[in-house]
Amino acid sequence: MDIDFPVVFRAMGPLDSIVQSAGRCNREGLHVDENGKPQLGEVIVFSPQDGGLPPGIYNTATNIAAAYLDITRLARDPGLFKEYFTELYQVTPTDFQRRGMRTIQQERAEFNFRKVDAMAKVIKDDTIAIVVPYEKATDIIAKIRERQSFDREDIRSLQRYMVNLRKGFHSDYEKLKSALTPLIPGRLEIPVLNELFYDIKTNRGVIIENLPPEELIR
Repeated sequence: MDIDFPVVFRAMGPLDSIVQSAGRCNREGLHVDENGKPQLGEVIVFSPQDGGLPPGIYNTATNIAAAYLDITRLARDPGLFKEYFTELYQVTPTDFQRRGMRTIQQERAEFNFRKVDAMAKVIKDDTIAIVVPYEKATDIIAKIRERQSFDREDIRSLQRYMVNLRKGFHSDYEKLKSALTPLIPGRLEIPVLNELFYDIKTNRGVIIENLPPEELIR
């Protein structure tokens, strides 16, 4: 959801989760003070009184994150995240198996590469990004189609108006295929959703099913 808050409260957690929550604070840069002057949003990170945390890597990542909550570096130095994740994965076992089973690294050490091949799994990306035409996206789409050309700035401008749909049998993408058209057929095949299938007024977002028949009639 493209939502924007002047103040964000976030319980202490992994650094990347805190930053993701902070991204909802003054997201549009439109927050102003009582005099109408631009004003920064406020992110408040707190430690819950009960202190309960899920076990495992979440707990470890939360404990490490406290040392990296440097506002100046968070805003300007991407190297801080490299340091954070390097420390995290130095102390977190990532080669996990059920009790009694051998890990990939154990099999690699003994050159059992057939077993390594069978055990290794890569996360498959089964989603596709589509453009939803609302607010400024409508004008951007119209200009690109009128010019029949695009540049990097056009694509960057459209990124905030993209959502991901699952692909595959009976997926949302398959259900909406007839409502999708390429941005520039044959040149820029980014799918654009028909405006009838996106509802921003009541915050329903992408409408997969139950579209009133009267809305299909112009």
